[in-house]
Amino acid sequence: MSTDSVEGAVTGPQEPSGAPNTSSGVDDTGSATTEAQNGSEDGKPMSREQRYRMALRETEVNLTAAQETLARYQHAEAYRLAREAGLSVGANLMLSGVGLADLLAEDGSVDSEAVEAAAKAVLAERPNLRRVDPAIDITQGTGGSPKKVAPSWQSLIGG
Repeated sequence: MSTDSVEGAVTGPQEPSGAPNTSSGVDDTGSATTEAQNGSEDGKPMSREQRYRMALRETEVNLTAAQETLARYQHAEAYRLAREAGLSVGANLMLSGVGLADLLAEDGSVDSEAVEAAAKAVLAERPNLRRVDPAIDITQGTGGSPKKVAPSWQSLIGG
């Protein structure tokens, strides 16, 4: 057996142009390729531009999903800060007429001072939206326990 036949058996057949054989479902990085990457639905191979367009569309979808998730987190943080500023419901913050973009700092984080100012503006217009702390009587239920008094002669005799 010659060395050429041994190398051909180990590395597999090569394309005549010297390009690696991609028909086996494995690309040049060693990872498995999908049919969408190898060719279109009708069996014709996809051009390089078509593969780039498909990758671009997939990336745009992923970017949009990430932006929507980030916006949800930013809204939640703004609502939390609005509750800390005194609003009963954080979503009432949007009654001030400001949008989420107005509440963000330059780096994209929620600006606590802007949220507090917007919450104060809402409370100035609608004071009934203020958070009300519930009245709790600590002497009833499990809210508190009576103080333990050390036994003494005076408490025994006089009460």
